[in-house]
Amino acid sequence: MPHIFSPATVRAKPLPEGAPPRPLFAYGTLMSDRVYARVVGKRLGQKFTPPHCEPAIIHGYRRVCVKGATYPGLIPSTPSSTVEGVLIHVTSHDEVALLDAFESDSYARHTVHVHPLHAISTLPPPDPSPSSRSSSTHTLSSGVEADVYIWDEGEDLLDLDSEWDYETFVKDRMSKWINEEVPGSPNGSEAAVAVARDWDQAAV
Repeated sequence: MPHIFSPATVRAKPLPEGAPPRPLFAYGTLMSDRVYARVVGKRLGQKFTPPHCEPAIIHGYRRVCVKGATYPGLIPSTPSSTVEGVLIHVTSHDEVALLDAFESDSYARHTVHVHPLHAISTLPPPDPSPSSRSSSTHTLSSGVEADVYIWDEGEDLLDLDSEWDYETFVKDRMSKWINEEVPGSPNGSEAAVAVARDWDQAAV
């Protein structure tokens, strides 16, 4: 019997009534604006506005590979550990609901502090090539509050010796996420989840 995925568990700080959503710190596949548009944009249609994104860093966590999967898990680590990612300024609570569904109950959404990275030189585009992403020079800013999806299924499903690499994902895996449709599934988050899960399981 196939596993039925539920939305991510919400452990984020409650927001005041009527407040906009917090920014989201993305550290894996959602760092790509193309993946983000595939997951959120197609589902929301004309209501979707590509969010402003900026590079950022989080302290005290590691980004490791999930066994047999193309996406990573974020787990607590030493205070000196850092993970670079993208701070996405989510524009609506509808987007957050779609992201919760996409991440699934393998993750829990927490509120943390991250540090936007302000480039000394010109910032790369939102979805840069691997060479431009790795060559940018940044300086650390003060921290801001953001939500992040932290791995919530136990370390036995993680490859703790393998750091997940965004550049490898872009080169070898991303086109599968972007281009493949699932027969009988709607465009949007459900299709993106199904493609990713089915393909990962087939690759094990």
